[in-house]
Amino acid sequence: MIHECIEKKINFSMETTLSGKLAVNQILTAKEKGFTIKMFFLFLQDDSYNLRRIKYRVENGGHNIPKADVFRRKDRSINHFIKLIDALDESFLIDNTGGMPTTVAIIQSGKIVVQRKHAVPSWMIEYFQKKENEA
Repeated sequence: MIHECIEKKINFSMETTLSGKLAVNQILTAKEKGFTIKMFFLFLQDDSYNLRRIKYRVENGGHNIPKADVFRRKDRSINHFIKLIDALDESFLIDNTGGMPTTVAIIQSGKIVVQRKHAVPSWMIEYFQKKENEA
């Protein structure tokens, strides 16, 4: 369905963990076809929050995800987000750790334009420091 929207130039939205290559490729293809790309990237400050959420889900009849998969998916999601930053017209980095999601950075065309310095995750700070040093 997304492929069809891209080919017919129909606006669409999608939800993804961003841990697989399919969504990354779809986003890059849409960008190449002239789409404006906005992303809302939600993250947790600590893996323990994710593990607690999974435990709660299992206790309430939901499915389990092995710890190794949680860590692998998180790392891949972050790496894919970083890979896409320059292709994104605008992205919102949202901390979903607490009770209320909080936007900690807004990135436009690969540059941070708004940030809450003490809330931006270390992996994002490291990415932009490296990018700045390479420039």
